Amino acid sequence: MPARRMSVYPSAATDRLLNAVPGCTLSGRISQAADAYMEIMQAEIAAISWTHSQWGAVLEGTKPPEDEHSASVTGWGMAWASILNSADRLSVKWNVDAEALAQEVRRMSVARKLAVVEASQRFWAHSRDLWDKELEPRGVSDRRLSSSGITPRMA
Repeated sequence: MPARRMSVYPSAATDRLLNAVPGCTLSGRISQAADAYMEIMQAEIAAISWTHSQWGAVLEGTKPPEDEHSASVTGWGMAWASILNSADRLSVKWNVDAEALAQEVRRMSVARKLAVVEASQRFWAHSRDLWDKELEPRGVSDRRLSSSGITPRMA
């Protein structure tokens, strides 16, 4: 992939991460951290064994607001609450126990919760215009999530 110049305005946590390895170039450290992050996200998503309907309910329940233009992970800790708030509707629409799904997400490790939110953000970034149509018969993630770099395993 061709190199691309960009400005980075790091948060305090990002600044600590970028400066944690003395002697490493800024672009090298960013690439190293991003590669590690994506490996963790992929491994965590692959470990979740939800059905098509369960993924549909979770993705719909964690859909970012329409006016959100940038991906933010500040809400990852409360992803379960978003699902729980819509549990009645999601349960009927997807024929799942959305309340149990919300509690499952609540009990997940920090890394797995973050991976679910990452998968949701990537899914919606790639499919906002497609959501009104029926989901693909093989699964909610087959084309859309895999094209975004996150590939869940369907139960």
